Amino acid sequence: MMFFVDYVQTYRNVNNKGQEMGNFLKSFEKLIIPNESALSFLQDSIEAKVEELNAKYPRTKEIEVLTFESDNDCMFYVRVKGDAYNHVCQIHIKEVKGTYSSNKEE
Repeated sequence: MMFFVDYVQTYRNVNNKGQEMGNFLKSFEKLIIPNESALSFLQDSIEAKVEELNAKYPRTKEIEVLTFESDNDCMFYVRVKGDAYNHVCQIHIKEVKGTYSSNKEE
């Protein structure tokens, strides 16, 4: 199964930690993820970035990653730890249904 990073949503960031996290996620926008293994690696990379930023900015509130999955898509939400209403950014990933080809050789 292939996946597509549909979009990245960032919110009004009031500190450097949120801006860095948003920029990190935006680097994946509109990319193809070739398989479940790569998707799992992306999730690990996001979690590692959150840990890195929490260590880099110890005087700010900690952030955390929440994962939501359905039949054909998943979302990773980065929010202030323990605060369901204070999102920093999110990344939406959709399953690729197929590819289109003109069946013409160029």
